[in-house]
Amino acid sequence: MSDLIYRDYAPADFGDCLELLRTGHTDEFDARRFGWLHLENLLAPSRIAVAECGDRIVGMYAVIRKKALFGDYSYVAGRDVDPVVHPDFRGKGVFSGLLKHGLESFNDIDFYFNFANDLSRGGFIRNGWRQIGTLRDYVYQVGWTRLFSRQAALYLLSRCHYRAAKAEPAVELEFEDLRDLPFSLSALSRCGFTVERSFGYLQWRYQRHPFNQYRYIGARADGRVTKVAIIRIDSRSREFVLCDFLWLDDVQPTLDFLFCHLRSLGCDFKLKMWHTYPRSVTGQFITNRMRSGHQGQGLLVRSGRVAPEGLYDISKWNITFGDAEIM
Repeated sequence: MSDLIYRDYAPADFGDCLELLRTGHTDEFDARRFGWLHLENLLAPSRIAVAECGDRIVGMYAVIRKKALFGDYSYVAGRDVDPVVHPDFRGKGVFSGLLKHGLESFNDIDFYFNFANDLSRGGFIRNGWRQIGTLRDYVYQVGWTRLFSRQAALYLLSRCHYRAAKAEPAVELEFEDLRDLPFSLSALSRCGFTVERSFGYLQWRYQRHPFNQYRYIGARADGRVTKVAIIRIDSRSREFVLCDFLWLDDVQPTLDFLFCHLRSLGCDFKLKMWHTYPRSVTGQFITNRMRSGHQGQGLLVRSGRVAPEGLYDISKWNITFGDAEIM
């Protein structure tokens, strides 16, 4: 459309972009979320492109910049979020125009990744993103309350597949307890991609999240905390979501301590994660075959300034629910 202008976001666009997000998505896209996501992250502000028609903002595409490790090297990775086009302007090439402007203008981003939904996936792929695979759900059913139920069946499958060993004592931590823990993701980063989990990043991602509440469960051994699992409780779907799992380099990454702790709560929830953790972790879980029609979450990737070796190999991506969750 010849009367459209594509340009970088300006602070004066805040109100119009917020209204567009609420029109194109839901009312959950409020000012608190926008500020946390785009103005408060470690490499804020986000890079944002807008499409303008007359005095209206009719399209928006944003990228959160994140410090990332890929092998032995550090990069600025771009997490694509909030692509939206006003309903009156859909099907007219606006989304492609936003992506093309972003790729030309966002020259400080090394490569891009996202978890696009069905509405935006095609537009990303047409503009050079590749879906490199699917992030599959792995689950461990913690307990059950009714004998003849899906929860009881999943519990039996989970226990037959892996019976938790004697675990280190688990302790509920406050977020500030994480400040001085010497956790490192070097073992993961040597295998491929991971977002850098500094204390500042964890603080922005979890403690300062405008809506969600998280719990921090630690494993204690030899007088020290050796592992920390960050979980979110989803009461509606009866799930504990494993958002992040950190451990010391000199310990085996296993989750027996978390299984035992969650089981002590006496509920019929399941613990859920993606399959991208080391085998010592994924081997404790089962695939969620009882979730009908679920094919997993697609991961889309595109090079920017660079294309690190392994960029398009999903086995090199250490992605967690914490990396995907933006609501």
